[in-house]
Amino acid sequence: MSDFEQREAAIEARRLLLAGLIDALPDPVLVVDAGTRILAANDAAREVFAAVREGGPLALAVRSPGVLDAVARVVGGEARQTTVWHERAPSERYYEVSVAHVSIEG
Repeated sequence: MSDFEQREAAIEARRLLLAGLIDALPDPVLVVDAGTRILAANDAAREVFAAVREGGPLALAVRSPGVLDAVARVVGGEARQTTVWHERAPSERYYEVSVAHVSIEG
């Protein structure tokens, strides 16, 4: 196996591990990169955010300025952020949203 193939296999293994971890969580989880593109989402997130598309921009899936601002702060180097997202339709709901940097570098 070439070095390139080994790196690709390691990346795929980390992707599968990440997917398995977030799929096991009952709460909505979105994983985004430094450019705020969605890398992964669990089923609970897909139920809450109908516009979630892996590879797509977070801003199209999450229409909450507070959440997007918290993500921007964390991507910019700040520590974990917590904010409240208030959804009015189809029914009124409140979500506590935590945003944190997670490194998956191997």
